[in-house]
Amino acid sequence: MRASEQLIVKCAAVLGQTFPRDMIEYILPKVQRVKARKSFKRLKQIGIFECANIPTGRAALLLQTNGLHPEACFCPKMEDDYNADLCNVMRFKNNLLQQTAYNILMESQRLDLHNKTVEYLENQANEIRKRIPYYLLYRKPKYSLDHMQQGIYEKKDIVHKISVID
Repeated sequence: MRASEQLIVKCAAVLGQTFPRDMIEYILPKVQRVKARKSFKRLKQIGIFECANIPTGRAALLLQTNGLHPEACFCPKMEDDYNADLCNVMRFKNNLLQQTAYNILMESQRLDLHNKTVEYLENQANEIRKRIPYYLLYRKPKYSLDHMQQGIYEKKDIVHKISVID
């Protein structure tokens, strides 16, 4: 396995069994991002990663009988996506491989990768917050748990009063 591929496997190991490809590309060192596309394809070909959106149930049985191609991807794609041939969400084919790759990392490397992951998630949260209308961000919920419980008790009292009257 090439050094760029090993780095991708180690970064993915920090994220867990299933991970989005764009998160890996974000936490990779900038030098490695250029090679990442080829590396993802190769890692999928050699059986390290697979598409995380593989169908289950009847669709999976149908695919098994027809033979599942190792590079098959079931991720929803945008028409203008330049990475249309790559999976959006991938996973390790073998859980033991993910654990081993994680344990190989030094503590300082893990900490650095975890910090980059947190930075990515914070950026994503900020992008999502920008799309939410202001009036929805700071609005109190219409019904709280206390109000729901109070309503239940009121209904029980009404039922109890009706049964007492009869």
